[in-house]
Amino acid sequence: MRYAVFICTHGRPNRQSTLQALREAGYLGMIFLVLDDEDDTAQGYVKYENDHTKILVFNKQEWIDRSETGIPEDIRSTVLYAKNFCEHMASDIFNLDAYILADDDLLKFYYPIADMEIKYCMQDVIYHIVEYLLTCNICMLGFMAKPKSKYMSILKYVVGEDRLPYHFMVRNCRHRVNWRSFIGQDLIGNLDASIRGCYIFNIHLVQYTFTPNTSISGGMKSTYELVSDYTRTICIFKYYPSSVEMSECGDCGFEIAYRRNNMCPMLVSSRYKKG
Repeated sequence: MRYAVFICTHGRPNRQSTLQALREAGYLGMIFLVLDDEDDTAQGYVKYENDHTKILVFNKQEWIDRSETGIPEDIRSTVLYAKNFCEHMASDIFNLDAYILADDDLLKFYYPIADMEIKYCMQDVIYHIVEYLLTCNICMLGFMAKPKSKYMSILKYVVGEDRLPYHFMVRNCRHRVNWRSFIGQDLIGNLDASIRGCYIFNIHLVQYTFTPNTSISGGMKSTYELVSDYTRTICIFKYYPSSVEMSECGDCGFEIAYRRNNMCPMLVSSRYKKG
């Protein structure tokens, strides 16, 4: 199996917590740090390069032209372009079977198995998860945020209070994903794939903690500070209105729930049932 980890980053040469967390957890495979050519701090990433850690720099304007932001303005502070670049590199250039798409702000990985003291190696964990992903022909799956790192938002996701698996996603290159929208592209891509009948889910047996989006400089901090949850919801509603449900929610007025259709295979007919 051919796979690698792609970490999207911008303006954080002195804070690569995901890279550090993966290495400390025992992952020895290839990791690509993905930067855009407008990152003024790009030279600061050179110190991370070695046989198993490489730097990829993409032309931001090219990927702005190739990506759908969902708004007429020319917005540059979004991870959308890096995600589409990673999809292209993994599938078209490196010819990988699968790849991991990760944010740069993960702090530590955990294995919450009750009453069992087992030491896991991330190298083996990722290998077996990729093997499972490809064998079952799953589009994408992700690790979950540790309960103490719950994503505090007005948005209420149908998967419960856990953060959806968008900080660390394992992608199957057989199923292409066209990431869209300057913000909320994670959920839009998830809905797009599920509506097409692709299988998507998360794994609770591997969890992580992460840094809140606006607590450190770099990345999409400026965009998150300017864009409200209401704006994110409108972006998602614009693409998939049938997947958005609204209901009253106390003082804030309403809450949003997203319904991911066709996530699991449906029984079309039991006519040919065995036995």
